[in-house]
Amino acid sequence: MLTGALSLGPTLLVAVLGSIVGITLSYALGRCSGSYLSRVRFANTRLQNARRWFERFGGWTLVFGYFIPGIRNLIGFTSGMMRLRVQYFARYAYAGAIISSLTCVCAGYFLGTQANWMLASVSRVALVPVGAASLFLIRC
Repeated sequence: MLTGALSLGPTLLVAVLGSIVGITLSYALGRCSGSYLSRVRFANTRLQNARRWFERFGGWTLVFGYFIPGIRNLIGFTSGMMRLRVQYFARYAYAGAIISSLTCVCAGYFLGTQANWMLASVSRVALVPVGAASLFLIRC
């Protein structure tokens, strides 16, 4: 987007569809392998932690999980392992896919050449809260 070579509409469409397809495949993999992995002590402990997190924050975990590095990669898989209902999962996960795609693509599009400077500045400032949130999530 920084060079202006991509159109906003098609880029948004591809970003949203890519996020939706990716999290759906991740959910399906978790659903298929969940019974096997839940027998492993390490995975079972992590799965119980994720269950408590979902019980506490509900579907919003799926929506805002997209914005937390590392969590966005595991949230679909974990949801599948927990055997969340497909309708429940899709409602929140797809909303998160749309919101995060819109945020990222529009930020790149509207910030233009300033995006590199802005991202470098934000990443330095956001490193502390993101690290703290990640540690908190791991410990829960």
